[in-house]
Amino acid sequence: MTVAPKFKGTLDQKIDTKGRVSVPAALRKVAEQCDPDFVPPPSRDAKGSPASILIVFEPDTMKCLECYSVNGMAQIDAMIDQLDIGSAEREALEFRYHANVTLTEIDGDGRIVIPLAHRTKLGFDGEIRFIGFGDRFEIWTPAAFAASRTTPTSALVSRYGADLNLRSLLQAKRVE
Repeated sequence: MTVAPKFKGTLDQKIDTKGRVSVPAALRKVAEQCDPDFVPPPSRDAKGSPASILIVFEPDTMKCLECYSVNGMAQIDAMIDQLDIGSAEREALEFRYHANVTLTEIDGDGRIVIPLAHRTKLGFDGEIRFIGFGDRFEIWTPAAFAASRTTPTSALVSRYGADLNLRSLLQAKRVE
């Protein structure tokens, strides 16, 4: 069984006034592995074909940027294609994952440029937080992340009790 690379980790990075920010190396590596068009440059002075990231931002509903690899977005597209044409669910997903996407390349210095409209709406100025969520990574301001989210672990502890061992959730569900 081949396991697809996953975006993992949390790291704060500085964003400059032009919207350039370094993608953390671990996240960048996953983006490169999941972009079939990525070709590393043979040397520092030579050109390859950079990896791309797809940034999803629906300004009316999102408080962060969702970022997907090329293969990750292809998987979402395949799932959307399975839905009934014209259904409310398909149209909502197409609006988010097709109409509200910006394709950006990771430059030779490992940076992406976050569009000005996104930076302005989300208040990206100074420091931003990258958080890996397996199939995607999200970009937040540290303050917005702290204010708007409780950890998923907290929700499960409320449901299962304080002695919850998260590893127990990894067991396959049994058919009864």
